[in-house]
Amino acid sequence: KNERFIVKEKKFVNQYASLYFNRLMMMKLQVKSRAAKRWPNTKIVDKMISIPEGESVLIGTLFKEIKLRPNVIEEYTRSRNDKKPVERSHFVSDQDALVLEDNHARISLDFSAEGLPEVKSLVSGIVLAVRGKNDKTLGTFKVTGVQFADLPKQQKLVSPEKDQYVALVSGLRLGNAASQQSVQILTDFIIGMVGGSGDAKLASNIVQVVIAGNSVEIMEEEEPNYAHFSKGNKSENDRRMNNDIQVALQDLDIHLTSLASAVDVLIMPGADDPANFTLPQQPFPRFLLQSASSYSTFHSCT
Repeated sequence: KNERFIVKEKKFVNQYASLYFNRLMMMKLQVKSRAAKRWPNTKIVDKMISIPEGESVLIGTLFKEIKLRPNVIEEYTRSRNDKKPVERSHFVSDQDALVLEDNHARISLDFSAEGLPEVKSLVSGIVLAVRGKNDKTLGTFKVTGVQFADLPKQQKLVSPEKDQYVALVSGLRLGNAASQQSVQILTDFIIGMVGGSGDAKLASNIVQVVIAGNSVEIMEEEEPNYAHFSKGNKSENDRRMNNDIQVALQDLDIHLTSLASAVDVLIMPGADDPANFTLPQQPFPRFLLQSASSYSTFHSCT
């Protein structure tokens, strides 16, 4: 499934509206079927442009209005003299509101009734059915029940004859001297070079190693541990930083080569890795990890 996230052509004109519409069309029948079983005596509205009086069921895509979410347009138009926005640890608040929409209309939802999911637990893009009554005075739909699409039918998995494990690791941060020893111990453990017979047996059952981002770390010049940075000499600082990146990638390549010689390895970039910052982040270029890339067991993905 990795190929779905490979950006082959960069386009910046696409909008999310078509994605939400297609998702609604694909899931509407499933949600409608579950809603009909749960509320057999309640009318299901096909188009929200004509909501009847009395109790009914609406099906659509949920949109969450987040009051504290940063506004890109406001940030762009803000004067330099204006105060900087307050840095927040989260954007959820009691002021958040929910809206249900289909390809015909949209209506605000009143989630004040008991027994409903909390507004803060819901996100935009969910296709669901809501049961309730239309309040024409307030222009809202007072919700009394919620029905999700639920999980699709799961395929039965075949149990392996013996225990098999996938090792999930992240934050190797090669390039930071403090992490060198721990990464070496991790590599030696996975390939069965350290520990007793029990550790070797456990390591032999590892069938894949997934490295989930932040494999290298390049210290910034503001950090006190980076004392060899000379202030005011940008070209020299850039040269030293490029050299540090090269050394960190070489160390990473050595460890990945050791792992790939013994087990299947999958690596994806993280926020601090030399990769694009926008999502979805694209795989590590194979030329950065030339030795590990020569193994068929090595996979660079996103």
